Amino acid sequence: MLKKVQEKVEYKSVDISIVIVSYNCREYLQKCLASVEQAQKKSGLVVETIVVDNDSRDGTKKLKEYKKYSWVKWIDSKNNGFGAGNNIGLKRSRGKYVFLLNPDTKLSGNCLWKMFEYMQMHPDIGVLGPKLVYGDGSLQISAYDNFPGLLSAFWENTLLDRIGYWLFPDRIYPGKLFSRKLHGDYDREVAHLIGAAMFVRHEVYDMVGGFDEQFFMFREETDWQYRMKKVGSKIVYFPKVKVVHYEGKSTGETRFKKQNWMKKLDMYLPSVYKYQQKWGGDGSQWVLWLIYILGSVWTILILLMIWIVNNIFGWLANNLRIRINKSVADIALYHWMILYWHWLRLFKEF
Repeated sequence: MLKKVQEKVEYKSVDISIVIVSYNCREYLQKCLASVEQAQKKSGLVVETIVVDNDSRDGTKKLKEYKKYSWVKWIDSKNNGFGAGNNIGLKRSRGKYVFLLNPDTKLSGNCLWKMFEYMQMHPDIGVLGPKLVYGDGSLQISAYDNFPGLLSAFWENTLLDRIGYWLFPDRIYPGKLFSRKLHGDYDREVAHLIGAAMFVRHEVYDMVGGFDEQFFMFREETDWQYRMKKVGSKIVYFPKVKVVHYEGKSTGETRFKKQNWMKKLDMYLPSVYKYQQKWGGDGSQWVLWLIYILGSVWTILILLMIWIVNNIFGWLANNLRIRINKSVADIALYHWMILYWHWLRLFKEF
């Protein structure tokens, strides 16, 4: 049960405030707004749409001059990060619910009404997350069963998480972040959701405040939802609504593309360490540092052994050998880049 809000705020004028923080993704933002406009009309609800532009340089600012976007509230901002941009939109929002949406997303059907109705029926839920799919229709993992910490980092950086996912695909155990099999067609309570599409009760935002702006990108929505959990708010995965997410279009990165790994690590790892220090206590970030370094060394050595065995016996199934080699090389290179990132950071510190 949610703790009572100290000062009750009435939200009468607007049912849903949609907040979109955009950065250099004009083309996807236009597609997103087109889908939002259609969803808004189908819902029959009073909806306001707020776009916070984080100092885009691709012509996004000119969109507010177009008559067809006169229904959008445009806010220009400096690029102080994803969380900071959302905080600006949240402060301007007047809706009973706030739908935080990435600009590289696409809504469909009567999704706004479905989420609104569900939240009205379940007042103990603070955040609702739709099912996310990539542009090709394949599932995107968006609901997590544990919050990240030292144990999850250990599983991830020693390849043990892959073994766990294979042996126990539908079980939740300490440190296991997600289960693909549990991303079914039924709603369920989870630890947290990714921030691409979060339908948030405004009263819960009033209780915990906005995003912690020390997180420029990554972990900011995790930290936010952790604080919501601490005040008794439930977070629910709601696959009856589906949202298309063209991942990485607003950050300029796509997972596991070699040319982008260092850019992603430069944004990702500092947030990981800040989150660990904030919730794990002073000194725990150094334990995490060791997990990343020693775990990556271990993983590279294991992959080297796999590569040797595969190339000795893999000639029996050459196509499979080639695929295994490619997978091993990609994972090994990723962990090598993790080691390189830590070496550079250590050099800068000392």
